Amino acid sequence: IMIEDEAIVAHNTTPDVVDLQRALYRMKEAGCEYVVMEVSSHALALNRVAGCEYDNAALTNITQDHLDFHKTLENYRDAKGLLFEHLHEGKKENKTAVFNMDDASSPILCDRTKTRILTYGEGRNNDIYPLFFKVEAKQMRLQLHTPVGEMDLLLKITGEFNVYNVMAAVAIALAEQIDKKTIVDVLNGFDGVPGRFQLVEAGQPYTVIVDYAHTPDGLENVLKTARSITEGKLWVVFGCGGDRDNKKRPIMGRIALELADRVVVTSDNPRTEDPAVIIDEIAEALKDVPEGKSVELIAERRDAIYHALSEAAANDVIMIAGKGHENYQILADKTIHFDDREVVQEYWKKR
Repeated sequence: IMIEDEAIVAHNTTPDVVDLQRALYRMKEAGCEYVVMEVSSHALALNRVAGCEYDNAALTNITQDHLDFHKTLENYRDAKGLLFEHLHEGKKENKTAVFNMDDASSPILCDRTKTRILTYGEGRNNDIYPLFFKVEAKQMRLQLHTPVGEMDLLLKITGEFNVYNVMAAVAIALAEQIDKKTIVDVLNGFDGVPGRFQLVEAGQPYTVIVDYAHTPDGLENVLKTARSITEGKLWVVFGCGGDRDNKKRPIMGRIALELADRVVVTSDNPRTEDPAVIIDEIAEALKDVPEGKSVELIAERRDAIYHALSEAAANDVIMIAGKGHENYQILADKTIHFDDREVVQEYWKKR
């Protein structure tokens, strides 16, 4: 939780109802005029956001995640849908719901929404859609159609998935009646989010990217983007969290093998589960390795990253996925400090 420049550790994506209201009160006392908040499906299902009235709400996408809690994708969608079904309630006026119409859940949730709707997506029947974009290693050119005219952007973030993130941000800003020039200037000046498709520079002859992708959809998106900038081999180092949805493990294994040339499966917050068991469940999808590709199973995450760093060639790209901004590893009996970015720097300092 950020209040101006003060950072407060939150233990859930959306805090418990009492902690949340306390944080909102502190923000009001500090003179904050806007609050931007991630509302999790857990929070909606468990009513953690009771008492909150939103001005605008946006749906980016709904893909397989949290099925250990929701059991089915339909339940997960319905939990997310609560945000939009109740958006019209309360005293505030001129509310807006923003939907990514390239996500299958959006038409369903649109029908349950009683406020004004702004849409974005690939199709030209949307309020916001891309006219042109060019993905490069360290930047992206993007031209958008919007209700207030075309926006020409030269962004410091890259990847087709970020085209969607930018369109969502533009829609929300327009819903808040922020002027076009301000939107363009702020987006062009945005340096990106730590741990989200973050390039790590340590003097290495190849490209290293760290990303938070920990779902099938997330892994597919970042690997497709990495593939578009890879001249040599594409590496992926990843694992799956313990005590969480185990159905996604072989799915992520299949995606890694399909999109990368070198797959290194390792640990990612194993919690109370045996890391070897998690890796074996991922490896179910890695039995038939095509000629020219390779798979390594290395349980110790530092060793797995070191392996990729030591074997990669000059034009290769190494995607280290799953932890992103996280600087810890959750084990059965303790939480230890662990930062993928630091491990890359550490390796090259030793070299």
